[in-house]
Amino acid sequence: FYDMHDVGEAMMAANLAEPVLDTDRYTLTYDTAMALMKDLKILGARNVNAERRRGLTGKQAISNVAKAYEQFRQEGLLPATYEVVYGHAWAGNKQSQQAREDGSIHIPIDQIQRRQS
Repeated sequence: FYDMHDVGEAMMAANLAEPVLDTDRYTLTYDTAMALMKDLKILGARNVNAERRRGLTGKQAISNVAKAYEQFRQEGLLPATYEVVYGHAWAGNKQSQQAREDGSIHIPIDQIQRRQS
């Protein structure tokens, strides 16, 4: 899964300036590991590890994951914690947004656009 640092790096790579990020964590509970996996699939969650196996996951592997997850059961339910990453940044041109030695930032007048309301 991506974390806050990955999102921040993606914002910088997209030429956004002064990114500010924050996170919240939410724990949801499930009756079964399969219900959890179904929610993950609906969310579009996937393994972002480039070294992961590319083939389909077999029934036995899914069953093994479900059995292993049982150790986390609390009060009859399986918890899953989701991290939500919030990000804010300014659109900008990196060349025009770089600070000078005195700390000021030079923005050419032709790059200032009218704000749409």
